Amino acid sequence: MCIRDRAQRLRAICGARGIPTFNELILGLPGQTYASFTATLAEATPPLPHHDFVLFLCRLIDNAELGSPASRAQHGLETRRCQWTTSTGVDAIIDEFQEVVVATRDLPLADWRRAYRFAFLTAALYNLRLLRVVLYAGADGLGGGRRALLVALADELVAAAPGSVYAELAATLDRYADSILAGGPFVLPLVEPEPGAAPVPVDEAVASAALARYDQFLAETEAAIRALHGLAPSTTDVLAEAVQLQRLITPRFGEPAPCTRRFAHAWPAYL
Repeated sequence: MCIRDRAQRLRAICGARGIPTFNELILGLPGQTYASFTATLAEATPPLPHHDFVLFLCRLIDNAELGSPASRAQHGLETRRCQWTTSTGVDAIIDEFQEVVVATRDLPLADWRRAYRFAFLTAALYNLRLLRVVLYAGADGLGGGRRALLVALADELVAAAPGSVYAELAATLDRYADSILAGGPFVLPLVEPEPGAAPVPVDEAVASAALARYDQFLAETEAAIRALHGLAPSTTDVLAEAVQLQRLITPRFGEPAPCTRRFAHAWPAYL
């Protein structure tokens, strides 16, 4: 049994026992391609209620081998020097600058940008629970796998109509990516310009935009998944119920009153 299979088996055992687990991933490593990165990230989104992933951008550290002139040339590294701006608060630390890999010989800059979009959209959908139920139903329930589903939703960022929620998510992700590529901060205020506003991580900015128009976000998501699987519109199939349940269990703005729904499928047992 290879190390990856052993790790996945251990993760499943922890999941069955309710033990939290997480994967640590790095975007921008030598040898990484868009296809390999998206496949790896999809594997880090299993249907386990206490699992998350942590995503880092590859950064070059003084005196580390990857940052040497020989390694830079060998792997075709392209970097930006960016400011790591921390949130204000009791544990605020001194801002610092870090050298971030934004392209390699195997991951051109355009693919890095696509991977960045894919990664932090997935972080909002999975880690921040915007679409946990829908992802389970859309991938494992309908077939096709999580990678195909996540890629389809990331592609929706490109195809989104002006004024749609996915267009706003694309603009949010691009604002953060553009800041890095321009040598600016990693994290930004939710709205610019907003003097004195605390910076927010990109996945939280994506989640905030989606939650502000959550019903429309779910409708656009459901339409994209139905197009992926060739499904006709429905109000009673598994996907429709998954969307309804996701709407009920996701905390959001302006929904203080309790409500009830009747479902045909045993969702608590499934989850």
